Amino acid sequence: MNGKRRTTRKSGGKLLVAASVAIMIATPVAAQKSKDTLRVGFYDPIAGVDLIYDPKGETSFTARAVFDTLISYNEKTREFEPLLAKSWRRLDATTYEFGLRDDVKFHDGSPLDADDVVYTLNWLADPKVKFRIKTRFLWIDKAEKVDRYTVRVTTKGPRAVALARFAVSIPIFPSDVHGAMKNKAAFGKQAIGTGPYKLVSYHPDKGVRLTRNADYRHGVPSKPAGKIENVHALPIPDIQTQVAQLVTGGLDMIHNVPKDQADNLSLDPRLAITISNGILFRYIALDAVGRTGRDDLKDVRVRRALIHAIDRDSIRRNIFAGGDAVKKMDSICKPMQIGCQGDPTLGLRRNSRFFFIVLHFSLAFANRFGYSPVMASNEIPDLEDFSLEEVEVRLARPDERVKWDALVRENHYLEFKRFAGRGLRYVVAWRGRWLALAG
Repeated sequence: MNGKRRTTRKSGGKLLVAASVAIMIATPVAAQKSKDTLRVGFYDPIAGVDLIYDPKGETSFTARAVFDTLISYNEKTREFEPLLAKSWRRLDATTYEFGLRDDVKFHDGSPLDADDVVYTLNWLADPKVKFRIKTRFLWIDKAEKVDRYTVRVTTKGPRAVALARFAVSIPIFPSDVHGAMKNKAAFGKQAIGTGPYKLVSYHPDKGVRLTRNADYRHGVPSKPAGKIENVHALPIPDIQTQVAQLVTGGLDMIHNVPKDQADNLSLDPRLAITISNGILFRYIALDAVGRTGRDDLKDVRVRRALIHAIDRDSIRRNIFAGGDAVKKMDSICKPMQIGCQGDPTLGLRRNSRFFFIVLHFSLAFANRFGYSPVMASNEIPDLEDFSLEEVEVRLARPDERVKWDALVRENHYLEFKRFAGRGLRYVVAWRGRWLALAG
């Protein structure tokens, strides 16, 4: 579950709407009209406009505007679209061929051709070249020039996410400019790309200034031409200062706003709140092999119960800014993703938190008396009107002991065949239905 809240100023009755950081500056907005400039606050120090050496979210805001990739991915249609490459095909399991457009120019006026693509891919894949998240490119074996506008890429093996990487992770650099630089990390301070915006200036204290590329004619629905004339990203690390600048007119947009601040700002009629859901997610790792010396988590049913115990609706409503607009994941995959085997039908059901309630009672007995909890069934019933008040914990009656013993033998993770002594047998039940056992 991952949601981001952005707060923007209203101007002239129009709202600044940003669907995601990738298309934010290409979205029609009513920016600072006197200068046709969108001013955005950045929290982190601005190292330049280069996602290779500075791979973080705020850099993507500017870098994806300055640089293009070979192809683009449309999240709405779940299809790849041409961008710098007008066509592509897979020749075999490890070979891709791209036909480039012949009418694209870099911001310095030089034409894009196969030399630029081949240089960029081979430089990124070169094991001698060091930068963060190098693993994004190590699957590339080599890139070769077929002719001026055709490139052939060979991978080190079949790669399911190859097209996705071509669409998202690989900006194309001008081979003559980038290749001549001794310090490649400095390229982001004087970046030259083919994207819908050009870098005008960079200063570590004054930020990054971009201007619209009037010659950007190869845009596609997933990456259209720019609508705002200028964009200014300013480094302001303190949220309070960003909020003050937004309210007094020094900024047009801030992002990643904490819930308390967002709630307060939402009361200002001059401001508009937009929620952007990303593809990152938070997860909990459980000790399923007993490294900590506890055997409880070896049982998949116990692990399932703990995960089902998390009230994700409460978390997104009370902790994340955005409330119900923040999407929760019922699968490892997001709807926008393709080639992912996560099945949303296997997600958490409504009221499946009852599983945790049952476990809570069972573990309470286990911790106090040394009993071992057992789920009474492998199934996850869909109890629409389940309530804690109706759950009872009681001793099994004499006529229930045969059933109790059979269920324990069937479901206990240690696969007990019999029990020593006369031990007490407890049942956790709801409306007469056995949910868990402890004994």
